[in-house]
Amino acid sequence: MRVGETMGRIEALDVFRGLAVLCMIFVNAVPRPDLAPAFMLPAVPYGLSFADLVFPAFLFAVGISGAVWLDKRAEMWFHDCVLEILKRAAVLFLLGIVYNVIPLLYQHLFPAEPQQLSFFSDLVRHLRFFGILQRIALAYAGGMILYCFFRSNQILCLLAIALLAGSSAGAHIYAPDTPYDLATGIYQAVDGAVISAGHSYMSVLPDPEGLYGVISSIATVLFGILSGQLLMVRNLETVPSQVTYGIGLFILGFVWSFLDPVSRPLWTAPYTLLTAGIFFLVTACLHVLYCVAPSFSRAVFHFPMTFGRNAIFAYFAMGILLPLYLNFPVKGVSLATYLWDTGLSQVLAPAFFSFCYALIWCVLWLPIFEYFYEHQIFFKV
Repeated sequence: MRVGETMGRIEALDVFRGLAVLCMIFVNAVPRPDLAPAFMLPAVPYGLSFADLVFPAFLFAVGISGAVWLDKRAEMWFHDCVLEILKRAAVLFLLGIVYNVIPLLYQHLFPAEPQQLSFFSDLVRHLRFFGILQRIALAYAGGMILYCFFRSNQILCLLAIALLAGSSAGAHIYAPDTPYDLATGIYQAVDGAVISAGHSYMSVLPDPEGLYGVISSIATVLFGILSGQLLMVRNLETVPSQVTYGIGLFILGFVWSFLDPVSRPLWTAPYTLLTAGIFFLVTACLHVLYCVAPSFSRAVFHFPMTFGRNAIFAYFAMGILLPLYLNFPVKGVSLATYLWDTGLSQVLAPAFFSFCYALIWCVLWLPIFEYFYEHQIFFKV
């Protein structure tokens, strides 16, 4: 048995992933971004907010899961492992394309104004090629294939930092004066060479989940794999290493931020290091709790754990229901706007009401995930 496992699972991983899912649901439910608290909104294009921790947390969890997955297949041939990794990455990428069809579909089902193009014409011209799941697929494939070659913790850490250094060097070499300018930098150039603006997020290049950022995203996965290797130890022996990695990466990210900006859309090196440092410390805390007080931890983190067991379902459910919620017409406005206007927004401070509004949206999901957990219904890729 490895630390915190129930029937072969690392419970600390499920909780960490579940907390990421809950945070995703929470920050995506903001009804009026102009009135929401700053921590619930991404710091665009530069900076770091609470909302900016959600996506890298998923990638970090992907790395932890990857370490556990490959550990259970230690006897598989290298060729078979790589084929399985590429197959899972391809499925994720295709699911991401399907996910991107949903907003276009809702625009035609509930048009705010007459549509000039048919749904299929709009799909051909404006379907977004990149996205969250596509970024996860590419980073997962890159990180896991590297892990198949190199199993040493030290080598994985050095590989991750080398990827970040290479990404940073590429940005500075391509545009020495404005390496991280959205309009003239290498991020825009790489995406522009592959897709047109019409197939990017909001029809603007670079796409926030574009190709060049995959390099640094692979580093996030590698850090997650490193964390997974440490979590697979039964006792508290690896906790000092987890804390050391966490503090060390955070300090390195802070120092690096004097050279490069902290940016979630560009997935810069300081952003990668700062978030990875935070996640190492969070998983270290969960590791300690599940080692020292497993029963207490299961009781306290039960609901996040149920969310963590169905992360893919959570993401797709949000992708289907949230756009519907934001577009479904009620008395001439969207359902989201109607509920905002008829709620307590006129009584409570707007920022506080935004917080409560998003919190209630999270609570409404609890019975669904509890039902799935009780009936052992899990959606996997």
